[in-house]
Amino acid sequence: VLSCPLKGGAQEDPQTLAIEAEETRTALDLAMKELGETNKKLGALRESLAESNRVTDEVRSQYEELLLRMASFGVDLVKPDPKSLEQRLLQAVRDRDKAETEKQELAHQLAGLSEAVVGYLQTTVSSDANAQARVQNALVSADAALGQATRPATEVMARPLQEGQVVSVDAEIGLVVLNVGRESGVRIGMPISVKRQGEAVVTALVVDVRDSISGALIESSTGAGDVKVGDRIEPRAL
Repeated sequence: VLSCPLKGGAQEDPQTLAIEAEETRTALDLAMKELGETNKKLGALRESLAESNRVTDEVRSQYEELLLRMASFGVDLVKPDPKSLEQRLLQAVRDRDKAETEKQELAHQLAGLSEAVVGYLQTTVSSDANAQARVQNALVSADAALGQATRPATEVMARPLQEGQVVSVDAEIGLVVLNVGRESGVRIGMPISVKRQGEAVVTALVVDVRDSISGALIESSTGAGDVKVGDRIEPRAL
């Protein structure tokens, strides 16, 4: 067997050439295997990037839809109008506080009237036993009412969420004010159903929560009529 001539006139053994060829083939196979693994990783990265882009587009679409829905209710989430939703809810709080003050004043006046009637009965002799009994019963009822009206707010337990109901409605922006708040377990973003006699009237989403009241925006109507003060509420699943 003739050997191949090399530079400088040297010749290499065929066995050595075979070994070198085998080593080259092995290195090439290893390189091809590594290239295949790299291609697999690139494919996985492409799929991951595509999924990430899809989720990003979905989240962006949901956010834009939320902006449009809130805008339809008159609420700008990007540049909130301080005179819109929060001001309306604060006005509802002020109205409630005013009603509480008026109730306290009425309670004090009723207390004074009760004392005056008791004093009058002590100095007056009436032959009408039924009339005296009616006055005494009225005084007992007045005392019971006074006990409820003058009870400090700190002694009042938080209202259970199951007793939540609508206390005010702003039809202009679709806002309903509820008599339950943070202390009752209400949270921003909580979906609720407004019901009347057990039948759903509208669905709403809580957008503002205070200690004892909250505000929710109407999302959709069931066609059972408009929301009214006194309608009951209950949480619902998304």
